[in-house]
Amino acid sequence: MASIVCDQLTKQYVLHAGPTYRLGHALRLAKPPFIRKLGERLTSSAKGRSITVLHPFSTKIVPGESVAILGRNGSGKSTLLSLLAGVLSPSGGSFQLEGKVASILELGSGFNEHFTGRNNLKLRAAMYGLAPADLAERMDDILSFADIGEFFDEPVSTYSTGMKMRLSFALNTMIDPDILIIDEALSVGDAFFQAKCLRWIEDFISKGRIFLCVSHDIGSVMKLCQRGIVLEKGRTICEAPIRDAVNAYYRAQRGILSKAEVLAKAGPDKQPNNAASSEQAFDDVQWEDVALEQSQRTGDQVLEILTVATQPRLEAAHQVGDWLKVKICLRANHDVPRHHLGFGFRDKRGVLFGGFHSFYVEEEDIQPLDRGDELIATFEVALMMPPGTYLLLVGTSENLTHTEWTDFDVIWDAARITISGHAQFWGNSSMPQRNFQTRKLANPDV
Repeated sequence: MASIVCDQLTKQYVLHAGPTYRLGHALRLAKPPFIRKLGERLTSSAKGRSITVLHPFSTKIVPGESVAILGRNGSGKSTLLSLLAGVLSPSGGSFQLEGKVASILELGSGFNEHFTGRNNLKLRAAMYGLAPADLAERMDDILSFADIGEFFDEPVSTYSTGMKMRLSFALNTMIDPDILIIDEALSVGDAFFQAKCLRWIEDFISKGRIFLCVSHDIGSVMKLCQRGIVLEKGRTICEAPIRDAVNAYYRAQRGILSKAEVLAKAGPDKQPNNAASSEQAFDDVQWEDVALEQSQRTGDQVLEILTVATQPRLEAAHQVGDWLKVKICLRANHDVPRHHLGFGFRDKRGVLFGGFHSFYVEEEDIQPLDRGDELIATFEVALMMPPGTYLLLVGTSENLTHTEWTDFDVIWDAARITISGHAQFWGNSSMPQRNFQTRKLANPDV
């Protein structure tokens, strides 16, 4: 059975600098023995600086587990995967992998750029001991999965990044590994090929194999992985169910995560039950302030947005259909007899996917404001959006109709939210339906 066991695994590099070391290194390549010995003395006397990129790391991954390694750039994620894939040698500790291992550590790595895709495939098959007859039997399936057409018989040097991704995944389907290690390759390629790869990985995991990945595509990570390990400066700061790990990763990105906080939060999934949360009184909510990006702010701020807070935290991991509590604090800098409030999300193309707008609620719920008045608005929204990353749009205005309005204060792309999970509807948003039924005809015409 496949398994991965790491025991105090570490990696260090010694950095040498200065002319003495460089001269000694050059002399060590000379032919005369006395010059080589001089070079060895010079390099050994040159002082080097040791840096630790992975501190003692221990974990155990059992058959059927899918684990994501999360962390900021430079946290040691790729180093860890390179150690487990056998590309790097550890400086200390040990690790043991049981089963056949396949890895995609860097797109294009392991390919001979001058060979064609077909020849690279044959070379990889020979390295893994796959007989030519077995390769020929699987060739049609591999070609179908890669779907690169005539480029399969062209040099890899002519391939785009997406085509190398396709070839890498096709090679791994051929190998049929017990352990699959992927570093930053889940979000490369077009949407159709990404979907094909995700389906293949889901099937791979369902067979009791081990999947280990590094990715900044949090949506895919939440969908594929059961557990997450968060690294910060080469140290493990969190090892927990994937949702807790993703939340710890977001906090680390903002620089507000301490090891004590993470250890206190690690363990069983502590996300609130949405059904119970929706009944909780707003007065009892522990609000989490949203760090608003205000570089794109428009309006004369007659009615000014002071703060926005949510529960749970906006930067936390959210699933399709989760409920989000929202609190917005406003201040009237002039008399405002009529006002409206909007809170919604746009995709990366700028398309507004939806949200809450007070123009569409009863007018008696909207109170006129005098200069100096402050107002707190609270509401809940269901995050009925397809999995992906969206940007917050929050604003105040006076709406006359749904197409005519005057903005008071609008903050565009104020913050980011990531939605993961499975879409619960067809298309970009939920379209409520009723009276759906099917009826089987007793005597259909033939």
